[in-house]
Amino acid sequence: MRRKTNDIIVVVLLLAVGICLLAVMSVFSKDGRSVKVYIDNRLCHTFDINEDRELVISTEKGENTLVIKDGYAFVSHADCPDKTCVNTGKINMTTQVIACMPHGLVITVEE
Repeated sequence: MRRKTNDIIVVVLLLAVGICLLAVMSVFSKDGRSVKVYIDNRLCHTFDINEDRELVISTEKGENTLVIKDGYAFVSHADCPDKTCVNTGKINMTTQVIACMPHGLVITVEE
């Protein structure tokens, strides 16, 4: 019986920490103004997040299609095997990042 109580306490504490982290992130997150594209840790492109565009980013490791639309940025297509960058979805806050590790690509939203 004691073990079950300890398990419940641990689960409640983990949930509380998770909720606190989400609250802190939402307080410090701001709507971004620009989308920055880094390839192998080098800044390669900067775009206004409010100007719609579609861009194919080609590296020697592969291709990603970056879409900026309606104040959001997202990767609509990638030829990497895991598609984590595509599955990340749309971002528009300064704490959000899209990463494609197989291609060395990182997309951030900044002020």
